[in-house]
Amino acid sequence: MIPGLLALLRPIFGDCRSSDACRFRRDVEGLHERYGPFDDVMLRQAVAAVMLWRRLEQATVAVQGDEQARRVGKGRRPSVRQIERHAKRQGLSQQAHERAVERLEELAASRPRRNSLAALLAVTNTSTETE
Repeated sequence: MIPGLLALLRPIFGDCRSSDACRFRRDVEGLHERYGPFDDVMLRQAVAAVMLWRRLEQATVAVQGDEQARRVGKGRRPSVRQIERHAKRQGLSQQAHERAVERLEELAASRPRRNSLAALLAVTNTSTETE
C-alpha cells in the first residue's frame, strides 16, 4: 500500500473496499511501480491521471454506445451532433490524460532516483575491475 493513498481515496469512494476503489488503487499502484516512489505531489498527480483515465473510459463507452444505437437502434436514436459531442469529449479526455501522465513523468525525472540493484552492482563491478 502506498502511504497516503487511502487518505486521498476516502473522499472519492468513501469505503475503499468497493470494486471501483480496488481497481482505482491497483491503477495508482501500477503508476507507482513505473514512476515511484511517490512524494505527496507525485501521488496526487498519479491519482489525477487515474481519474482522467476513468473519464476517458466513460467517454469511450458513451461514443461506442451512441454509434451502435445510431446504427442498429429502433425508436429514438442519438443525433449525429450528439455523437460528435461525445467524440469531442473523448478526445479532450485523452489529451488531458496524456498531459497528466507526461507531468508525472516530468516529476519522476526531476527527482533524484534511488539507486537500483543493477546500478549498484555495475558500480561495484567497475570499481573492482579497475583495482
